[in-house]
Amino acid sequence: MQLKTTCLLMGAALLTACNGSPEPPKTRPETPRQIVAGDGPGHALWQALRPHCGDAFQGELESARENDDSFRDQAVIMHVRHCEDSRMLIPLYVGDDHSRTWVLERHAWGVSLKHEHRDPDGSPQDISRYGGLARPPADGRRLEFPVDDETLAMLPNSVGGFWTISVEDERFRYQVQRKGADQVFRLGFDLGEAMDETPPAPWGWDEIR
Repeated sequence: MQLKTTCLLMGAALLTACNGSPEPPKTRPETPRQIVAGDGPGHALWQALRPHCGDAFQGELESARENDDSFRDQAVIMHVRHCEDSRMLIPLYVGDDHSRTWVLERHAWGVSLKHEHRDPDGSPQDISRYGGLARPPADGRRLEFPVDDETLAMLPNSVGGFWTISVEDERFRYQVQRKGADQVFRLGFDLGEAMDETPPAPWGWDEIR
């Protein structure tokens, strides 16, 4: 029960800001391998992360609501585990919780961010695959992802929320903003300090797919 509650942190509890989100097209490619390569949406972010593929980085909680203790006093690690021209898998480890993986994908119409949450046996958790499509033109190292329709169906209270992923001055940041909130949730990772050892595969990702 505690694990399920913690997973909601990246969803309903921290989402709600900004007006609306771009409507994704109804026709999408069947697999990430059909997504664009080379120049195009997401190119700058991909170029910034590619040199770090395979590396893991210790992180820290830079900002959170005063009463939010979910990440405080926990070891936080991100692992740029898998890189393709069209997809990146970046697991996020919080203490002994290996349930989270950020999935970034490049599409002809933009860049999407999805949050996958899996149990130790590899099965998807009740709250999983939420996220959004980056605001156009999505060509910089800082991208904002307003909550999409799939997420709204799953987390109705997330309306108006968005995530931000950025690589600036060799620092990776992941941020969650909710509508009307003064305080944001933000994690920071120094990309200049890779860990000597990488963590094990996140739950359910022993084989990349």
